[in-house]
Amino acid sequence: MDSKVIFMQALEVLTAEVNAMSRDKTANPIGLMKKIPAMMAKLESVPLKGLPEDLSAAFTRLAKNANATGALISAIPAGLPSDPAAIRPYMQAHPEIMEIMKELESKLAPLNTEAEAAGKALETVAAKHGLDVNPFIKAVRQLGAGAG
Repeated sequence: MDSKVIFMQALEVLTAEVNAMSRDKTANPIGLMKKIPAMMAKLESVPLKGLPEDLSAAFTRLAKNANATGALISAIPAGLPSDPAAIRPYMQAHPEIMEIMKELESKLAPLNTEAEAAGKALETVAAKHGLDVNPFIKAVRQLGAGAG
């Protein structure tokens, strides 16, 4: 099977998973954030062998940034409640967590900027090769908006 077809099939599977996660975002934003590192790690499973070099490089850039974002998000304190109603009382009882969350937010800002640039670069390169990765990029952007 053609490497581009295999690549696109893998992106379609990930797009469906990301879209399913995004449906969670309004009900449980902290729970969603806790799931993101594992989802970002799945980008490493997307087969790149046989792809044009520029397409492979563009996807690798996106995946590298996603994994860095996932690593930062994984630093969310384990005790932070997933129930939105419980977050405020928890933060009041644990003021040190607020500092950790502020630090994470400041570190995520440049990664979010890079994610946007990497996504646009992947869209451009993929289009050059006749591939439409827009559904995947859109799903990832929506996931990021739900977690942010």
